[in-house]
Amino acid sequence: MNLDYDLVIIGGTPTAITAAVTAVRYKGRIGLVIPETPRQHFYPGLFPDSLLGGDRGNLSDRLDWSALVSEAIVATPSLEILATLGVDIIFGNGQFVPRPKLAFEVGRRRLISRTYLLAVAPKSHIPPIPGLVKTEYLSAATIARLRDGPLPNKIAIVGSDREGLEIAQILCKIGIEIALLTPEPALLAEEDPEAAQLIRAELEAAGIQVLTDTQIREITQSREGIVLQADGDRAIAADRLLLTCGVAPDFDGLNLDRVGVEFADRELLVNRKFQTSNPRVYAINSSYRGYREAHRAEVEAKIAVKNALFLPIFKIGDRPIPRVLFTQPQLATVGLTQPQARTQYGNDLEILRDYYKDIPGGKLRDEPTGLCKILVTRNGRIVGAHLVGSQASELIHPFVLAMQKGLKVEAIASLPYIWPSLSRIEGQTAQQWKQKRRDRQSLWQTLLETWFNWRR
Repeated sequence: MNLDYDLVIIGGTPTAITAAVTAVRYKGRIGLVIPETPRQHFYPGLFPDSLLGGDRGNLSDRLDWSALVSEAIVATPSLEILATLGVDIIFGNGQFVPRPKLAFEVGRRRLISRTYLLAVAPKSHIPPIPGLVKTEYLSAATIARLRDGPLPNKIAIVGSDREGLEIAQILCKIGIEIALLTPEPALLAEEDPEAAQLIRAELEAAGIQVLTDTQIREITQSREGIVLQADGDRAIAADRLLLTCGVAPDFDGLNLDRVGVEFADRELLVNRKFQTSNPRVYAINSSYRGYREAHRAEVEAKIAVKNALFLPIFKIGDRPIPRVLFTQPQLATVGLTQPQARTQYGNDLEILRDYYKDIPGGKLRDEPTGLCKILVTRNGRIVGAHLVGSQASELIHPFVLAMQKGLKVEAIASLPYIWPSLSRIEGQTAQQWKQKRRDRQSLWQTLLETWFNWRR
């Protein structure tokens, strides 16, 4: 078989660039197809410090700053560097063609490769709500339009996607009244209930109206604004509407059905090796898990590249990959939630918990809101960790490393933590396991009492 490439990567996303860098290091011949007009999905949550904190002025200034940072990040490494590494970069929109050989056609050029990898940009999911098609609405991709005119007094946000929570807090901080509506029974239902409830409490304390278990029956728009009709004849009025109902990869126009790539309920079927139903076509699927996880997509891209270039034997498995919410305070988690762990381990589960208000760093920074919660088995194996508080996205990594390497909670407790850093919350919480273990060892307790009684 005459091949132009070992792997052709389709997409102009950071994930596609990561895949291209990974692939070219294996000395394969790599093609990277970048659409002429890639769909930009603006995501304020990637830059919480620039948008939520500091003194960057009004919303327009904050959006400009975030867009500048976004452009710099997406451009790293630059296309020039990719080209010098040996990646063949092709600009243009294309589609798959099945005959005479499987190929990806860009303009008049047919790219014939042993395998293909889809790493395309996402698009916002639009729910089928009556009246929505006649209503002007914003999404995370179009949130920057708010700076085109006077800011609205109130915005209704429909959907409990993570970026919706982040955007809600950003807008609330600049004085916009926010109503957050979701059909789910709770915010962050996939996370630990205690941590999720703390985030909800902080959002409500900031003035955000949170309406869970709320089904929108109809949306109407008039000159006076937008009205959302919910169950129970409840009506929510707002000036603008923002949809944050998740994202999905934009596969439109790729002609995937012609080459045997199958979908189920509009979702691309991908196995644990990231193969589609056509074994020569791979896809990164983190972008349609309800919210995007760029770091998980990078892990998946590296695994998919190895499978595409060599043999499809590598799987993502059950490796612990953290999740994060960039609100203030932040939420960072890895592993099981408390209900999941209790179901799996029963009475063998122990819960270690401590609070930011009890560590020097939390008091000195005047950031007392937060907790560290570690789920361990009686022998000290970490099965889950949940952090809510300042810098949680930075503090979660020791738990990720411990779970990946099979280290027990005693290793976390034994680390020397810098005083008065926030990281002391981890050691202080982990120390509880050592204390509980000592309390269970009655013989050890008796020996200690005997030793000190003898020395007195």
